[in-house]
Amino acid sequence: MGSTMEYLLAPLDGFTDCRYRQAYADTVGGLPRAIAPFVVLVPGRRVRLSHLRDLWPEYNRGMAVEPQILGNEEAYFPAMVEALRAYGYNSLNWNLGCPIRSVAAKHRGSGLLPYPAQVDRFLERAYACTQGGFGLSVKIRLGYRDRAEIWPLLDVLNRYPLRYVAVHPRTGVQGYGGRPDWDFLETVLPHVKAPVYYSGDIFTVEDAHRLSQRFPAIQVCLLGRGVLNDPFLPRRLHGETIAPDTARRQCLALMERLHENQLAYGIRPQSVLKRLKPYWLRLDRHLYGLSDDWTARMKTVQTLTDYADLIKEYGNI
Repeated sequence: MGSTMEYLLAPLDGFTDCRYRQAYADTVGGLPRAIAPFVVLVPGRRVRLSHLRDLWPEYNRGMAVEPQILGNEEAYFPAMVEALRAYGYNSLNWNLGCPIRSVAAKHRGSGLLPYPAQVDRFLERAYACTQGGFGLSVKIRLGYRDRAEIWPLLDVLNRYPLRYVAVHPRTGVQGYGGRPDWDFLETVLPHVKAPVYYSGDIFTVEDAHRLSQRFPAIQVCLLGRGVLNDPFLPRRLHGETIAPDTARRQCLALMERLHENQLAYGIRPQSVLKRLKPYWLRLDRHLYGLSDDWTARMKTVQTLTDYADLIKEYGNI
C-alpha cells in the first residue's frame, strides 16, 4: 500500500477481551497493540482486583495493551489510576464513543458528548491526579445527536495535553448505521490539537487505502469489526498475500485457542458456547468458506458436542 499507517486492535466490548487478544496474538498475529474494552469506573478509594481481571498481565502476553475506561464520575478516577499503575499501565483511554442507548442515557460514552462542561470537570480532575507520566487519551464520535456538538467539545479537549483523540466519524444515535462522514471529518481535523487516530468501517485493503489517500496526516487506525470479519486483515494491510487454505486453517486455530482460553479463564462450558458463536457468525463467509447451511446450523447449535461436530466438519472441508 505504500502507507506508514499503524493499526491497533479496537476496543469492542464482548469481543476483544483478553481471551481473544491472547488467542489472536498466539495464532494470527499482525497487531502488536490493542486498546482493551472499557472498564467501568466504580466508587470507593480502591478498585477490586477482580474488576480489572481483563487487564491482568498474565492474560495479556504478546500484545501491548492500553486500558479504556467508561464513566463520567471524576471522583472515581483517582482510584482507577492508582489500580492501573499497580499493574504497570502508564496510560488510559476514556470512552466517549460508545453508542449503546442504555449507556448514553446515563451520560456515559457518546451520551456525554453534548455536555462539554462535564467533560471539562472530568479532565481537570484527571490531570490533577495523573502527574508523573501517566497519559490520557479519548475516543469520541462526531456528537451524540448532532454533529454540531463536536465544536464545544473540541474547545474543551484542546485545553488538555491528550496523547491522542480517536475519532469515529458517526454520531452516537447512528450507532453503526449509515456511512462514516469523511467530509465532516475533514472539516474537523484542523481543529484537533492532539494527534488523531481513526476508527470506523475499515474492512478491506481498499478501505484502508482510501483512508490513507484522503487523510495522509492520520497515522494510526483502529481495527475492530474489520478484524472480526477477517482476522487476517492487518496482515493483508501490511502487504501479505494469505492463501485461502492458510486463512481457514489459522482461523480454526484462532477459534480453538479462544475456546481453550475461555475455559482456562473459568467460564462455564455452556456459557463458552454462547460466547464462541458470535465470532463465527461475524466472519466473512466468502473469505473463510462458510456455507449458508453451515452458518445456519452454527446459529442454532445448542450443545458443545454439536458445536464440536460443526468445527470438525469445517476443518475437513
